[in-house]
Amino acid sequence: MSKLKRIIYQLSDAEYQDLYHSLVDSEAFKSADLLKYLREEELSDDVIKTKLKVANNAYYTLRSRLNERIESFFLEQLEGSKTGLYRQVAHINELILSKSRAISIATLKKLEKELTNYDLFNELTLVYKALKKLHINTPEFFQYSQLYNKHTALLMSTDKAESLTSDYFKAYNLRLLNFGSSENQELKLLREEIENINNRYKSHRIFMFKSLAELFHLVINEEDGDIRFDELINEVESILSTYKNEVVYNHLKWVASYLKLLKYYKQGNNAAVSGLLKDLDVVSDRLITNYNLFSCTALYLIIKLDNAKVENTLSSLEKHNLQIFRYFEPDTAYQFSHVVYSYYRSLSCFYANDLDHAILWIEDLFNQINMKDFQKSMIDLKLLLGAYYIFKHDYEEANNLINYVQRIIRINDKKNFEHSYVFMKILKSCLSDIEFQKKERKLSAYKKTFQEMDKPFCSPLRMFNIDRILTSEELGDKRSFSAKI
Repeated sequence: MSKLKRIIYQLSDAEYQDLYHSLVDSEAFKSADLLKYLREEELSDDVIKTKLKVANNAYYTLRSRLNERIESFFLEQLEGSKTGLYRQVAHINELILSKSRAISIATLKKLEKELTNYDLFNELTLVYKALKKLHINTPEFFQYSQLYNKHTALLMSTDKAESLTSDYFKAYNLRLLNFGSSENQELKLLREEIENINNRYKSHRIFMFKSLAELFHLVINEEDGDIRFDELINEVESILSTYKNEVVYNHLKWVASYLKLLKYYKQGNNAAVSGLLKDLDVVSDRLITNYNLFSCTALYLIIKLDNAKVENTLSSLEKHNLQIFRYFEPDTAYQFSHVVYSYYRSLSCFYANDLDHAILWIEDLFNQINMKDFQKSMIDLKLLLGAYYIFKHDYEEANNLINYVQRIIRINDKKNFEHSYVFMKILKSCLSDIEFQKKERKLSAYKKTFQEMDKPFCSPLRMFNIDRILTSEELGDKRSFSAKI
């Protein structure tokens, strides 16, 4: 799919309608028609060129112009009452060099007040820098020097806190790929560094970044952290509702909802989990990509699977996915999110009895991401794929995958892969040439062991219904599950 088509597909219905009407209103009729053809109709480029009555060169020029119009449209969406302020800040140097000192100071003080009202502290730094210049020969120079230094230090510290928060969740995402179950020393030090910055500055932004890391830590690692979690999430939501002009906060409100989802899930509050999952569906694509700078948000998909199991809706989950992820394209740069999304969709297809697509999701994942650095996830995904191939009656491919996993486990010690080892034994038993009743007893024993043992939260095997193997028609109808490999 071309970049332009992807962008057009990812427009919301409201954005698409607004853009289409803006093109029509500006009499860009061919661009409007092209937008409609790309969005609403599955037409090839040749058919579209014929409909638009344009030659090759004109068609590609038209596509380029439409892309520019879309970019301009989104810039206009970002603009509002702040736009004039941003423009004034951009022209500060022109102001102080072309106008009298008195006019410049008066303008800058008015701008200072308006920027303060909108809490635009980045831009305030530039205003104080200019006021410091203009007062270099006056007693007020010290005052504006102090304000400039204070805002510069705050700006740098806020940036540092945000970067550390992103580093914390990047490290946590990678840890989860290898089924790390608790916070290690590196993660603890990152949280402490963010905490130290927060203690040095009274800033709601720094406090917000500190709180995101702390809330996640409390809900994931602290068994008795509910009281502190409730207090902190209330403070966070109070800040989000107070600073409504802060663009980032308009998105962080969804991260706050996600953190509450984690808490309710941990508590086993299924009703609250179901309600929040429905709320978060409207930002599902952003949640598992853009927002993982502020939390390990891909866990949302694992919770969706578990919730569908509780509500007995696993068979209809993929139909739901086709709606909420209709135009979503996962980004391989977000490795943990991409892995979880792929096996979430794969398992959804499996429970919808769409075995071909269940296999395709995992195979595509292996083609897109090198999993060698994430050995535990890789082994579980290959075992999941092996189970699929057994259901597909492709016993040779299943056997190849199982043998590959067995070699890896032998090299690395099966104690490091306990649940994977038992699952592998289940699959090997399915493929073995032994008497049916003996096979059934063997499988039942392995099944009981697998069901009772602790399994990593992020393992796709935890979400695979092992009963599907034991009650499959093939096992019931045949003395052997082998295809004489």
